[in-house]
Amino acid sequence: MDQRNAALDVDDEDLLVKLGSVEAQIEALEASMATYTDRQKAKAGTIVTITHEGVLEVHRGLIKPTSQRPAARR
Repeated sequence: MDQRNAALDVDDEDLLVKLGSVEAQIEALEASMATYTDRQKAKAGTIVTITHEGVLEVHRGLIKPTSQRPAARR
C-alpha cells in the first residue's frame, strides 16, 4: 500500500505542475483579451457594480447597441 500511495503522491505533484501551467496559460489569454486599443477605449464604456456579497465587479469594453455599426451586408 505504501508504494501505491507514494506513486499517487508523485502523480498528484505532476498533475499540480500541469495544472499550474494550464492556469498560467489561461491567465495570459484572459489578460490579452482585456487589452483595448485607444480607439476602442474611446467608444466603449465600463460598468462597475457591487454584488450582494460585497464583491466589486468591473465590466469593461461595453458598447451601447445604438453605437454599434450595423453588420456588413452580403
